[in-house]
Amino acid sequence: RRVGIANMIRLLHVILFCGVILAQEMPFFTVQKFDRSYMHRQNLCERQRLLFEGNVSLENALGGLDLNVVMTDYTGTEDDCFFSLNERGEIRAEDPGIFVVLLDEIARRAGFRWRDSFGLVKALNSEEDGNKTWADLLEWEVETFDLSVEGWARSVDRMARSISFTGEE
Repeated sequence: RRVGIANMIRLLHVILFCGVILAQEMPFFTVQKFDRSYMHRQNLCERQRLLFEGNVSLENALGGLDLNVVMTDYTGTEDDCFFSLNERGEIRAEDPGIFVVLLDEIARRAGFRWRDSFGLVKALNSEEDGNKTWADLLEWEVETFDLSVEGWARSVDRMARSISFTGEE
């Protein structure tokens, strides 16, 4: 009888653990484009101070953090090679999209996590979004989240909005 109870407890742990694993593959944040009533940005000033003072290396500056990320959901569109969810609303295990592949690698190298703390928005649509531009969407995303993942191109308009880009100038 003790073996049976021990096995039941192990099974319960497996079920609970699997639930946690599956949950991290689904969007955590439900967001409405351009809604400024919610803020998912974190205060990373202390990390920046440590970096500037030389107390942490650039490679380790984001280590251990759960960054709040936003991506465009291309599920069911011709652009689903960038990012899309499966029929259960989870990140696809096979061919999850280039954004997931790149972000996973960046997160691995920098030591941060994102799969427990990401949100999705639909692509810009003139019927729903009126005269909003992709630059407007980018500005809202970087003001609302820690990181915006999209195929953003550097432009004078975007730099004038104080949006920074990775890579060399």
